Amino acid sequence: AGKTVLAVEMEATDEQKLRELFPGVPDPVDGLEEEKLRAGLLLAMWRSGIKESDSLPMRTYLIGLAYLDGIDVEVNRERGLALITDAAKAGVPQAMEKLAQMYENGNGVPYDYQEALRWREKVVRFCLEKYGESDRRTLQRQSILAAAYGRAGEHRKALQLEEKLYPLLREALGDQDPLTVVMLGNLAASYRSVGNYRQAISMQEHVYHLLCQKYGERHVLTLHALEHMAATYHDMGEHQQAFEVYQKVYQILCETKGEEDPDTMIAQCSLAHVRGELEGHQEALGLYREVYQKQCRILGNTHPDTLQTQANIGYEFMELGNVQLASRLLENVHAWMCKIYGEEHPRTLTVLENLSHAYLEMGDLQKALDLAEKICFLSIEKQGIKNPDTLRFLNNFAGICLAYGVQPQKAAELMKKAYEQRRNLFGEAHEDTLCSHHNLAEFCRAAGDNQKAIEYLREIYEIRRRTRGEDDPKTVAARKEWEDAQKGPTD
Repeated sequence: AGKTVLAVEMEATDEQKLRELFPGVPDPVDGLEEEKLRAGLLLAMWRSGIKESDSLPMRTYLIGLAYLDGIDVEVNRERGLALITDAAKAGVPQAMEKLAQMYENGNGVPYDYQEALRWREKVVRFCLEKYGESDRRTLQRQSILAAAYGRAGEHRKALQLEEKLYPLLREALGDQDPLTVVMLGNLAASYRSVGNYRQAISMQEHVYHLLCQKYGERHVLTLHALEHMAATYHDMGEHQQAFEVYQKVYQILCETKGEEDPDTMIAQCSLAHVRGELEGHQEALGLYREVYQKQCRILGNTHPDTLQTQANIGYEFMELGNVQLASRLLENVHAWMCKIYGEEHPRTLTVLENLSHAYLEMGDLQKALDLAEKICFLSIEKQGIKNPDTLRFLNNFAGICLAYGVQPQKAAELMKKAYEQRRNLFGEAHEDTLCSHHNLAEFCRAAGDNQKAIEYLREIYEIRRRTRGEDDPKTVAARKEWEDAQKGPTD
């Protein structure tokens, strides 16, 4: 009598019958959830005389978890966050990891990838000091940190860390260890992010086959590998192949998780994007709207996934000519993404880029130019001049200058820089490189240098013919443009 009781549910229990047999028993804690069990044990100790004010940092962390999740106490997220933060500042690694997860997922705090990254880095420093570089726990936390760099748009940092970690994991754990395989997949994703698509797809195909052998094609890790392959095929311009892979992923997720699972909805968005490129923007818009309605209902209208879908809807409206509606949607998404990711994040900049195009379509040239220049500056500062996103932003800014006769010298310099970097990064036959190549031809034509423009157009045609064949529609169009340019301007 008078003793503190902690009820732990280790097997499925009829709670009504439990209370009939043991009146006054507290709500049971799920014994399979380690954090909740530890917090419940701490609360039992706390009620036996341990006070919050004199508890050690680990106890402070566990009490914070209890308040955060309402484990045998009334939910108090502010108090829970404050206690967990105190414990993290006192050096408790579990508290640091919990804070990182909270900021990454918006769990009781605003989404803040930079704050999450700060705590991930602290966890890695703790593990390096306590366990050493080659310990599995350290390697695992560094792997998580590298993935966090990628989510924060720090692709070069992610790649640098992953290139260092992969050999260490192979040596310490072997090629077949799940952590090694996941790291190889992450390394491939980083190669894709910096534009090395051939290296990325080679690694991704290897990862996919390894995961199929180990887990089967329906396992979540195998599906993620497929999604990464599809994204790389899309970046390479292989849209039909990308569509087929995305469709396979979506069908498996529908069967295993259901149509309203967040992962299934993201897969449906990916399918919508590629379908729009193959079948038209109206088809894509219908799919995006269907997903958006589900995401608003299940995730909320300010969840990052929901915002990304809203941005996609804005893009499709712009392509279909409804620019006013598109701009309102994109302004809303941009404001929220600045709060969640920060204004320099690639997702935020991509939304801003499309907003710049919307302003241009509405006739506000100065506003569009100011935004386009700002995007270039932020991307160079964050990701560097050789990043694929940065090169796209530079090319788009130069294109606007060219089309409207603004800052022609600056436009020429940017176009040449974008073309040279894209050719070095992607190769001369990549669609992005050819786009920059064509912009150079347009600039020369506008500047009155028709011979140089004809030379560029001939080069584009030869590349198309060599890589796609003489009868490919893009080759035919390139040949016609080159031939028309040789005839000179027509009245």
